[in-house]
Amino acid sequence: TTRVVAGVGVPQLSAIADAAEAARGYDACIIADGGIQFSGDIAKALAAGADTVMLGSLLAGVD
Repeated sequence: TTRVVAGVGVPQLSAIADAAEAARGYDACIIADGGIQFSGDIAKALAAGADTVMLGSLLAGVD
């Protein structure tokens, strides 16, 4: 992943939780995009505060 290669960044779950906290009180939706590899990752993203998730490669079935 880019985060691992570059050595910078925030893990997906933490980023979602931080964004959800920052968006509280605003009319904003949190969309989790990236890092969704397994169906359980969808549930984790939603539980962390995402309103929806992007499922590019998971639905396409490619690596």
